[in-house]
Amino acid sequence: MALDSEPDLNPGLEQHAANARAIQQAIKEPAERERVAKVVRELAYAEFAKFGPLMGHGVIVNGWARPAVVGNYDIDYIARTLITYGGIWANVMPEVLYYSASTDGTGARLSGDNVYTLTFPKDQLPQSFAKYFWSVIAVDTTHFRVLPNPQSRHLLNRETKPIYNRDGSLTLYFAAEKPMNAPDGNWLPIPKGSVYRLTFRFYGRIDGVANGTYFPPAMIKTSN
Repeated sequence: MALDSEPDLNPGLEQHAANARAIQQAIKEPAERERVAKVVRELAYAEFAKFGPLMGHGVIVNGWARPAVVGNYDIDYIARTLITYGGIWANVMPEVLYYSASTDGTGARLSGDNVYTLTFPKDQLPQSFAKYFWSVIAVDTTHFRVLPNPQSRHLLNRETKPIYNRDGSLTLYFAAEKPMNAPDGNWLPIPKGSVYRLTFRFYGRIDGVANGTYFPPAMIKTSN
């Protein structure tokens, strides 16, 4: 059982662990199991819906959520539960900072039926905020798994060899079919009909990513 495996590395949650063990015992009785299930449906689902886009107690700017805590959660069990649910585990902030976006700059949900661009000005390129490297992936919003596509491409980073614009800026493309003006290494294929979420990772966070003043630009819908 997960509850009886390694000791919890996050101090302050001992009482929550004890409560979980008590519930584990109580729900062996069918009536109590149904009562707990009802509470989960009526209360827990609503909490997930409320805190999910923020990854707990995070902040959203330009459609991108920056979590308040990750990896080490102290007593923030909401963030811990959400991140565990969506990603199983996470690195600590000094190692990598995760930004998540499920909407474009207008607040509309990201859809595989649309074409989006993500443009970084030349003075705010992704590598400016990562000591090691950066990457962006797209996952579904149910199981949080990378999206299948004929190209078997599941992320963009420096290894996809993106080409920069003439003015030094960088534009990334997210679409089912590669836009005519998009370099191949700048394009992340997104299946038609999908509703998805992006995760942008900065490994070895520095400057604005480290101090919380930076957020990636908004996703711009260019066509559908």
